[in-house]
Amino acid sequence: MKRIVSLVLALCMLVGVALSLTACSQTPEEMVTKAVAKTNELDDYAGKMKILMSMKMSGQEMEVNMISNMKVQNATGDDVKTQVDLEMELLGSKIRMTSYSDKEWVYMVSSDGNYKQKITEDADEINQMDSIIKDLPDDLFEGIEVVKEEDGTNSVTIEIPDDVFNDIYEELLKTVTENLSTADVKVQISDAVVKINVKDDLISTYDITFAMTMVISGVTATVDVTASCEFTQYGGVSVELPAGCENFVEMK
Repeated sequence: MKRIVSLVLALCMLVGVALSLTACSQTPEEMVTKAVAKTNELDDYAGKMKILMSMKMSGQEMEVNMISNMKVQNATGDDVKTQVDLEMELLGSKIRMTSYSDKEWVYMVSSDGNYKQKITEDADEINQMDSIIKDLPDDLFEGIEVVKEEDGTNSVTIEIPDDVFNDIYEELLKTVTENLSTADVKVQISDAVVKINVKDDLISTYDITFAMTMVISGVTATVDVTASCEFTQYGGVSVELPAGCENFVEMK
């Protein structure tokens, strides 16, 4: 019996060492690139997306927060379905809306009524998370180390140069500026930092913080922005479209 117990313990130690060596054999770049690719291949998933903005302008402060709980079914197939529960906070008021989508339509359910809109590139629900979760250039990983977090994830934290950030996160910047102002604005980015947590070769969380200076109609505003994606479920997610959604009023 002692010999069997010793053999089991020895095997456990060998497996542990092997797993440790496998994890350590990945560079930070390889870990992130693999996780982004594998996450993008998921058919079904659920998660939370946040865009939190704090703006100072002409001595006034304003916060605009958007929090979305998302479910996606069959993301890589022809029968894709999504559900997004959105809560938006602006000047102390909260707006809540749920939207659903299939391959052709977005269906919106709110206290103001039920509507549908033909899918376009701008209205694509699935691309919302894609505006945050991006591959990063190889040279940004120089000198970066993987950190083992208490929650079991492995993380990297990367500073993003301003010009590089503008190129990579163009869609995110468009979302932020459009929600702060309807006018044409000049934007300058600074202090951008991305932190990516990976677990089991999948993205666990993807967090971005940056400062933004905007010139709106000749007035300068400063904005602190936090954008994040957190995955809460991989696989086994189903979405039910609202009954009668094909009869919703169409928005042109």
